[in-house]
Amino acid sequence: MTLAGVDGGVRGMPEGVEQGARRGIMRLEDRFDMRSPFGETADFALAVFADAGRLWAGDAPFGTTTPMRYSAGFSLLTAFPARSAQMWRLDVAFPNVPGRGVRLALRLTHTDATSVFWREPADVAVARERSVPASLFNWP
Repeated sequence: MTLAGVDGGVRGMPEGVEQGARRGIMRLEDRFDMRSPFGETADFALAVFADAGRLWAGDAPFGTTTPMRYSAGFSLLTAFPARSAQMWRLDVAFPNVPGRGVRLALRLTHTDATSVFWREPADVAVARERSVPASLFNWP
């Protein structure tokens, strides 16, 4: 695991810099509804956020235990069409990365909440052991 997971990490962290077996993340976010300049075509919101997280080496090969890493920034959110569950999000983050200082990081994501209720972060889903029957013919 890294601190840079798109759907479960600290926003703005570079990919693959530090890795570990366990990850702890805290996210704070406050959203403000904005009046849409396009009438009933789309919904807009502005969000401010602060993230903090750290890694523990655990039993991961080449894993490291890190101190707390921080990130803060703002996001522009839009739903098109208005009141839909499909959302576009532009994150502007300022992560504090050792050796790099504080730099601007941009990320554009799209989520479709109509298809699933809950989805594990991608790096966690890949690490989970799959449950496979011993024999296809003995399956209850």
